[in-house]
Amino acid sequence: MMSKAGKTGVGLTLNWYKNPSPRDAIQGRWRYGINQVYVDMVKGTGCFPVGIIPTQDFEELFNRIDFIVITGGGDIDPEMYGSENRGLLSIVRERPSWEIELYKQARKRRLPVFAICFGCQLVAVAEGSNLIQDIRSEVSTEIEHHGIASRPRTHTVEIMDGSVLHELLGSTAEVSSFHHQAVREVPDGFTVSARSSDGIVEAMESNDGLVLAVQWHPERDSTGPILMDYFINGYLRRK
Repeated sequence: MMSKAGKTGVGLTLNWYKNPSPRDAIQGRWRYGINQVYVDMVKGTGCFPVGIIPTQDFEELFNRIDFIVITGGGDIDPEMYGSENRGLLSIVRERPSWEIELYKQARKRRLPVFAICFGCQLVAVAEGSNLIQDIRSEVSTEIEHHGIASRPRTHTVEIMDGSVLHELLGSTAEVSSFHHQAVREVPDGFTVSARSSDGIVEAMESNDGLVLAVQWHPERDSTGPILMDYFINGYLRRK
């Protein structure tokens, strides 16, 4: 499948930023944005990046894109996966609520999904699983999963034999890490394809091969082009 424009169309979800009052009365409640590195990752593969504005009609959207990249974001409201808030100060509800529906609609249409960081967590919640709200509070680890923009962190992930990731990256990979939450339980229909040495789920993939979800940031490291190529020259070219 190829988009109407001829090139492979890659839909990128956008982050949501609240306009403060009184600006919201003039400009609307939300601004939408995306880090350039996501766009560069898509453009670097020769694909056409399409920002997904949340008011778009699903049918029209899916006529224009070939697969979806769910990008990074904030902390999903724990109420959305049946848990109490245990100290999170910056939670988001509106974006994940809309993107869960986007994800479900994509799955109904068997559209491939590449989920990154927040996206990995969103897929888990959409499929009925829950999250580790804060790794440092719940897991004994010496790995620093959560860097900051001015002090990025990397660590090694161990990749499971027999997984798509193993075919693409081998048994280990050095990845860019920027998260303090993680998938607690991999949902039915998915398998763990990578973990860090402290046991944190670093990647999972659906049994039908249509969803690849990674906890790290491939748009910031060498894994991005390889994983993108899986969808472009692997899955899509076989359709």
